[in-house]
Amino acid sequence: MDDATRGYLESVVDEDLRCNLSKDILWIKDKIPIQSFRDLVLGYTIGMFNAISLTAIRQKSRQMPTAEDLELIDSILKRRLPEILEKINRELGV
Repeated sequence: MDDATRGYLESVVDEDLRCNLSKDILWIKDKIPIQSFRDLVLGYTIGMFNAISLTAIRQKSRQMPTAEDLELIDSILKRRLPEILEKINRELGV
């Protein structure tokens, strides 16, 4: 990886670390208290879907996601949570 790409990735991480995570953490904690490996996998999966969604918005619009974009991503993930859980349970043999 060249230095420019590495620097860009570092800046993306820096930018994301400046965001307030409490809203995301609280809705997950409210829906599913973390108690097992399955729950850890769920958190990882939701994080990946969230990151993919944010990346898609950034690539398509070439701008940072708006507050409305973030709310829409959250609502999609919340709505699809049962489907995501079913897939994880199936994959883990639970």
